[in-house]
Amino acid sequence: MFVMADPDASPPPPRRRHRRRWIIAGVVAGLVLVAGATLLWVATHAGSVHQVEVQDAVDRYRAGSSDATGGASPVGPAPGVYRATGTGTEKLSLQATVRQMGPSMPVTVTRDGDECWRFRIEYHDDHWQDWHSCFRDGQLLDLGGQVHQRFDFGAFSYDSDTTTVCDPPSVVLPATVEPGDSWTQACSMGDGDGTHQEGPATFVGQEVVVIGGADVAAYHVHWERTFTGGQTGHSENDTWFALDTLLPVRNEWSTSVDSPSPVGGTVSYEEQGSWQIDSLAPEQ
Repeated sequence: MFVMADPDASPPPPRRRHRRRWIIAGVVAGLVLVAGATLLWVATHAGSVHQVEVQDAVDRYRAGSSDATGGASPVGPAPGVYRATGTGTEKLSLQATVRQMGPSMPVTVTRDGDECWRFRIEYHDDHWQDWHSCFRDGQLLDLGGQVHQRFDFGAFSYDSDTTTVCDPPSVVLPATVEPGDSWTQACSMGDGDGTHQEGPATFVGQEVVVIGGADVAAYHVHWERTFTGGQTGHSENDTWFALDTLLPVRNEWSTSVDSPSPVGGTVSYEEQGSWQIDSLAPEQ
C-alpha cells in the first residue's frame, strides 16, 4: 500500500504526482482554408522547426521568475531549468510534412507558493506546454494548464493558445493508493468550444529510472483521456515521478484529435513522443 506521509519523516515520503498531458486540440479550431501556392508551400515546408537550447530556457527563467515561497519546506520539485532529451512527431492533416520534436526539450519549474508549482516543457521552438499542480490535504491536484503552438503557412502564421481548466481541481493522486488502483480524472477546455476530457488513471507501481548513471526511485502512472464535445479523440500517457521531489522524470505519450473545419469536413491532429530528464540538478 502507498500512503502519503509526513514530509519531515525519513526516508522522504512517496508522495505521488500524476501530471496530465493536455494536448493541443484547439490549434485546428482557428485554421482557415489555404489554397493555391500557399497550400503547396504548407505541404512541403511547414514542418521546419528547431529544438530549444537549454541556455535560452535558462535566460528566460532568470529574466522572469522570482520563485518566492513563504515556508521552510515547500512541497514539490526545486525551481529552475532541467535538461531533458526526447523525440517525437506531430502532424496536422492539412500538411504533408511531419514536425519533429527535440532532441533538446528543456523543462522549467517555477514555484507558486509552498504547495503549488508550474511545470513547463518545450518540445521545439513553436510548441510548449505547462501544467499547474498543487499538493493539498495529502492529495496531488491538477488545476489545469496551457499549450502554445505556432504554425507557419508561408503567407501567414497561426498562433494557438489552448487552456485546460480543472474546476474543481482534479485529483491526480489520492493520499492512499496501491498498484492497480484506478480513478477518474476530468477537465475541460477553457476556450469555450465545449470540449470535455475524461478518463481513468492507474497507478502501475514503483519502478527505477536511470538518470545520469544513477538509479532514481520513481512511481509509474498510466492514464487515458477521451475528448468529447467540440473536439473528439483519444490520448494515452505514461509518466514516471521521482519519489522524493514529485518531479516528472520520464514521459511517453500518443494523441489523436479531430476538430470540425471552419470550411467543412474534419481537421485531424496526431502527436506522439517520449522524453526523459538528464539531470536532477536544475540550472538557475
